Amino acid sequence: MYQHIVLFEVKKGTPQDEVARMLNSLQELAKYPEVVELTAGPNYSPYNQCHTHGLVVRLKDRLALQSWESRPEVQNAVRDYCMPICESVCVADLG
Repeated sequence: MYQHIVLFEVKKGTPQDEVARMLNSLQELAKYPEVVELTAGPNYSPYNQCHTHGLVVRLKDRLALQSWESRPEVQNAVRDYCMPICESVCVADLG
């Protein structure tokens, strides 16, 4: 199993409807066959330093991740809904 983990730091003052659109756009990406499981939502950890939201995508293997990431819908979600409202993004791929 392969995991794609993304931590987002949403800019202070971002309206909640924009954050909701970001999370909805990420959750929509679960519909593709490469995805085994996808979770996106707020970060509730008491150890949180700055990352306000996260995404965890479980996939069969690294090739599935590459296939999923290459989809225009995935790239559009990141470009249109994540990057405009995020101060920083941290990504880890574990397999």
